[in-house]
Amino acid sequence: MRNIAAECIVIKAGLWAPGWLTDTGTITSDSVAVSGAKSVLCCVDLGAIATAGTSSIQVTECVTVDGTFTDIAGATITADDGDDYKLMCLEIVHPRKNFIRIDIDRATADSSINAMFCIINQGQGMLPVTQPSSLASPPTIHQA
Repeated sequence: MRNIAAECIVIKAGLWAPGWLTDTGTITSDSVAVSGAKSVLCCVDLGAIATAGTSSIQVTECVTVDGTFTDIAGATITADDGDDYKLMCLEIVHPRKNFIRIDIDRATADSSINAMFCIINQGQGMLPVTQPSSLASPPTIHQA
């Protein structure tokens, strides 16, 4: 079995203290560079969701870091008040555009988001893509 850990990097799309913005409304992550990636796992760590609360988690894409992002068809998860404290993930295989973002629409009642992050699988022998300046780039670790 091949260990793919050496092929993946973790990029913070947004990271906040637990219970960050327990509220309604929309949260949008920073843009994440995914050009040439084999796949990207986009994750949202949910906190408490109020009774009758729902949150729609959508991954969007764009050619440029600050352009107009559009929804990736099928890349949506809806969380409700039964999904308190769950890690919700969407995997995008062979992203078509250079950048992605995570958008969360917290409708109907208060919901808290603990963190959002992406795990980028660069594929065997690929070096990580340089991230936008708004994101802290992780260290690159090469293993033989």
